[in-house]
Amino acid sequence: ILRAKFFDNQADYVQRQDIYKAFNISPIFIGCRVQLSQQSHGNKSCVYFDIEDISESGMNWSSNFIKHGKRGKINYTGEFYSTNFKNMSEDQERKAYNSLYARLRENGTWPMNYTLIYSDYQNCSIFRVLQIHEGYGCMVLLNNATAYTGMPEACQSVFNDTCAKCNHPTFEQVFNTSCHKTPEGLLTLGNEQFPSC
Repeated sequence: ILRAKFFDNQADYVQRQDIYKAFNISPIFIGCRVQLSQQSHGNKSCVYFDIEDISESGMNWSSNFIKHGKRGKINYTGEFYSTNFKNMSEDQERKAYNSLYARLRENGTWPMNYTLIYSDYQNCSIFRVLQIHEGYGCMVLLNNATAYTGMPEACQSVFNDTCAKCNHPTFEQVFNTSCHKTPEGLLTLGNEQFPSC
């Protein structure tokens, strides 16, 4: 377990933990693997995140998905913030934000904190979900093209070291290659289209 959090706050990985840079590479992110609560992600498939606007201080986005045969959409807002990292056992402040405080845009409920463990700033980002599994919850986001080819090797290695070793058998594969987004923005699973919730 201690090894699983080694990446989170060590100086060697700070350059891979700029959360604004990680989210600013694409307007669409595919939820590849999540280890979240049943309330937030239970029974969902074809999950993707549509970033509507982003600044260096925060962003607005929506989570889009298929659940029980219907399309759904939830709007979120969030602010970026920093946690300290360790350098030679000493706490140091970061120059860039590494975490996101998120909540529902409509009423501010469902508050969640996400801390960026690792991003290659091109295809893949791995987040610690602090409210889940006593701070060991994880979420992997991929850009649209990478979601169909699989997690890059470097990202998979970090995932194995930081998330998969936490002995939680609760990861959900919330995307597969039969998930598609039409030019009109509608989610499809194979050739089947779904009505909105």
